[in-house]
Amino acid sequence: MSLFNILNSQERTEFDLPPKFTGEDRKRYFRTNRELNDILKTFRSPTSKIAFILLYGYLRASGKLFQSFRNDDIVYVANQLKIQNHEVRLNNYSRQLFRLHKKIFTDKLGYTVFDETVEKQVREQIRFALRSQTRHRQIFGSLADKLFKDMVLLPTYNALASIIDEESKLYDREIEDRLICCLSIEDIERFDKLLTKVNHPPTRDSNLELQVDETLPENTPYILTQLKRFNQSNRPSKVRKNLDSLDILQELFKKFKSAKDVVNFTDEGIKYYALLTIKQKLYQIIRKSTEARLIYFYCFVSHQYYRLNDTLADTILMSVSSFNNQVKKAVETNYYETRTQKDMILKESQESRKKQSTGYQIMRIVI
Repeated sequence: MSLFNILNSQERTEFDLPPKFTGEDRKRYFRTNRELNDILKTFRSPTSKIAFILLYGYLRASGKLFQSFRNDDIVYVANQLKIQNHEVRLNNYSRQLFRLHKKIFTDKLGYTVFDETVEKQVREQIRFALRSQTRHRQIFGSLADKLFKDMVLLPTYNALASIIDEESKLYDREIEDRLICCLSIEDIERFDKLLTKVNHPPTRDSNLELQVDETLPENTPYILTQLKRFNQSNRPSKVRKNLDSLDILQELFKKFKSAKDVVNFTDEGIKYYALLTIKQKLYQIIRKSTEARLIYFYCFVSHQYYRLNDTLADTILMSVSSFNNQVKKAVETNYYETRTQKDMILKESQESRKKQSTGYQIMRIVI
């Protein structure tokens, strides 16, 4: 990713320019105290005093030092310090005076320069974030927030973004090299079989030993495409298809098993690349380098293997639940049918006894 794509053009411009203050913001950030007033007394020129308050206000609001100032802010600070407009000459604000003000911020007001020590810590934080495949934009924002809270003078957009870009490229190359070392040429060729077309779903008998058939229609799905989606149905044909997919994923998963500790991706990192593989078109994956494709395949296979196992487990639970419901229904139906039959037999028995009793009474009368 290009460093210029971390923020859009408007955001980059705003990051490197002084913040825009409202009236309430100026009252908040340009307010002086005893410590600042003591420092102001050491400056001779009105320009130096105004520049210092402006720098400090911008620093408190954004964590950055700027060598340009907004006119409305200049007027406000000048009125606050009771300095006439003709006395202000910020156009002549020199780099030497800027360095002097910067030194005061670091020596007396608790701020830290973005030096090699801080940069080393920043690079470590970036590498940790990259393991989770955190987006560059989020990394940039979290770094800027942390530096601001730690009272470290923020560098320019290009300086911070270039560090992220460098670490990202180094991390990618490192992972690619580690992954290549864990696999044989035969393994790599086997993974590339995911990019072959088949006119039927892969089965355990095919074992990925598939030949590319140039006569197949263009809309014939690739093996990779067929492994992107699983069926939630518990119909035997659908379950069989899922089991065939599981055999393929399991075989590839075993090939990658030795790379798990070497690659050292977090679960979030694996999911990130896996979802990218699922969303991307096949031509986008094919155009990648062999090393880059292996990272995508590794995460895709790992994620889909566990996901399909969960799907099959859900299928078993659903089937067991369906069977239990069928059994329960059959038992209830049998119970009610049996009960109805018993009621009918009992009723017939009662009617038979009643007839017998009536006949007996008639016989006694006759006798």
